[in-house]
Amino acid sequence: MAVYFDHNVRNPYPGVTTCVAWHGVHPLLAVGTRDDESEGFIHVFNEEGEAVEDANIQRAYPVTACSWHPSRKVVATGWESGEILLWNEHDHELVETPHVHKTEITLLFWTSNGARLISADQNGLLVVWKCDAKGKIQQAPVCQHDLKHSLNQYEFRQPSSQDPNVDIAGLAKAAVSGDESALDMFSWHKGNKTGSKPSGADGLSFYVGGEEGTLYFVAENGKCTPVANCEGAIRAILTHEGKDVLVVVTLSLVMFQYQMGSDGSLTELMKVKLSGKSQDSCIIWAGKGLLATVSGENVIRMWDLEKDDNYILSLQGVEGYSTHEILTCIAYCTEKGVLAAGTSEGRIVMWKLNPSYTIQEPDKRWKMLPSSFLDGNIGGMKWGSSKQLLVVDKITDVFVYQEQQMNSCFKSQVSAIQVAPSQLAVDCFETSHHHEIKTEIQIKGVTVSKESVAVWNGKKMYVYELIRENGMVKNCGEFFTESMIAALYEQNLYTIEPGHIQVRNFQV
Repeated sequence: MAVYFDHNVRNPYPGVTTCVAWHGVHPLLAVGTRDDESEGFIHVFNEEGEAVEDANIQRAYPVTACSWHPSRKVVATGWESGEILLWNEHDHELVETPHVHKTEITLLFWTSNGARLISADQNGLLVVWKCDAKGKIQQAPVCQHDLKHSLNQYEFRQPSSQDPNVDIAGLAKAAVSGDESALDMFSWHKGNKTGSKPSGADGLSFYVGGEEGTLYFVAENGKCTPVANCEGAIRAILTHEGKDVLVVVTLSLVMFQYQMGSDGSLTELMKVKLSGKSQDSCIIWAGKGLLATVSGENVIRMWDLEKDDNYILSLQGVEGYSTHEILTCIAYCTEKGVLAAGTSEGRIVMWKLNPSYTIQEPDKRWKMLPSSFLDGNIGGMKWGSSKQLLVVDKITDVFVYQEQQMNSCFKSQVSAIQVAPSQLAVDCFETSHHHEIKTEIQIKGVTVSKESVAVWNGKKMYVYELIRENGMVKNCGEFFTESMIAALYEQNLYTIEPGHIQVRNFQV
C-alpha cells in the first residue's frame, strides 16, 4: 500500500519561509528563510529534508525569490536589496551578477532550456539575462525595461497550435544563424514522435503582469509591448493547453480569456466574475482545461473551461474537519493526477483523479486520499523534481511529502508495520505485547524474528531486541550499510552486500 509520508526539513537557520523551489529533475529543494533580525538564508535540502553540505547563502537582508536551472544544479536567488546570486551546487561556487536591480526582486525564472534568466523587481524593472551551457550569466543583460509597476506573474508564449505547416528548413537555417527560439522549435520538431505540442517554456517569448493590471508581451528579440489591461492586480496567468488561449485571473477573481496572435497580441474572448472570496486566492490548472481555485472558503471551485461546467470539491468527510477551517492553497501533480490542498488548521488533503470514471457527476471522479495533520496554518505547497515530491510551507516550518510503499513484515508471530516515516508498530502475538519503535532514520525496509527487529534506509541499519519477559524494547546497536535487503535468524543478521552476503551477530 502506498501512502504519503512527511519529512520535516531540518533547517539549520529556521525562520519565516520566504520562498521555496524544487529542481525539475534532481530531488533538490531550495528554501529561503528570514530570521528575527531580517537576515536572509538560502539552503538546499535533499528529498528527506536533510541539508546538503555547504549548500547555503546568507545575507543581511531577506531572500525574496529562488528558481532552479531546468537541468543544471544551479539555483538563482533574488534578494530584497535587488541582488541576484547563483549557487552552483555541482561546483560549490557562488556567482554574483551585475547589480542592475535596486529594489526587491519579485520575479525570477529560467527558460526551459536554461538559455535565459528573467528577473523583475518591485519598481517594475524587467531584465533578461543570457546564460551559457553551464548556467553562468553573461555580464551584460540582453535587454531591460522599466515598466514602473511591480511584476509578480508570468507565462511563456506557446507556439501556435493553429499552424500545422511549420517550415522546418527555415527553422534549421535560422537556428544555424544563432536564433535561439528557432533552435528550440527545430529541436522539438526533430525529436517529437507523439504529435504533442511543445510546452509553453520551450520558447523565449513570454507574458508578464502584476499589481497595476497591465499585461505585457516580451518577444524573443527583447521587445516589450503592453497587450491588455485587466482592470486590477493580476493573480494568475495561464495558457489553455492545446489552444491559443491565455487565461488571466485578477485579485478580485475576474477571469479574462484572450485569443493569442502569432505576434503575441491578445483579443478578448470572455470576461466573467468567478465565485469565491477575493482574498488570498490560489488559481491553478488541475488537468487539461480544468481551472481550480481556492479563495478563503472551505471548498475548491473547479471550472471546466472546455465543457463550460463547474463543480466543487469539499472538505466534508475529512476526519477532524471543523466548519471554520478554510482552504489556503492547492497544487496539482499532472503525472500522478493528484490534487493537494492545505488548510488554515494545518490539514493536508489530497484527491486523486480517475480519468476513466464516466459517471455524470464530475466531482465523483476525484477520490479523496487519507489526510494528514501538521498543526498550524499552511502557507503554500508545490510539487516538484522527477520523483514528484510535494513541499508544504507551514510559514515557519517546511515539510516534504513523498509517496512511499508502507513497509511491513510478519514472521514467528511477530508483526511490524510502518506507521510513519521513522516509526514502526510492532506486535508480539504470543505475549500480547505492543511496541511503538521510533528510529532516527527514514525507514525504507524492515525485517523481524521472534526476538528482534531490524530497520534500514540504504545508508544505516538499526537492530532492536524485543524482551519477552517485560515487554520492553532494547536498541542493540546500529551500523552503516548500503544494503536494502536483510533478514534475521536467531541471533544473526544477514545483509546482501556487493558480491557477498554479510553475517553479523548481535548477541552480547
